[in-house]
Amino acid sequence: MYDRYWEKLFLFLAKVIKDEDEAKDLVQEIFVSLWIRREKLHTIHSLSAYLHTAAKYKGLTYIQANINKNNYLESLTEFLSQADYSPDQYQAAV
Repeated sequence: MYDRYWEKLFLFLAKVIKDEDEAKDLVQEIFVSLWIRREKLHTIHSLSAYLHTAAKYKGLTYIQANINKNNYLESLTEFLSQADYSPDQYQAAV
């Protein structure tokens, strides 16, 4: 199963998130999750569709997390660049 679907999932995620190393990690997470929940997944009618949906959601979650991380870093950088005090001035004020 892994050999059959790994490359498809990897190519899809690498295209979506534009990071091959992270795409490999996400594919691995999908298969680990599938293995952990294997007892509960006996009702899956199409494994291919299930894995593609899992990859889509993993990719979206990854993108959303990076957007939030980048927004935080941009806000922090902007805040720090607008600070009125140098570290010495801040220490003297405290």
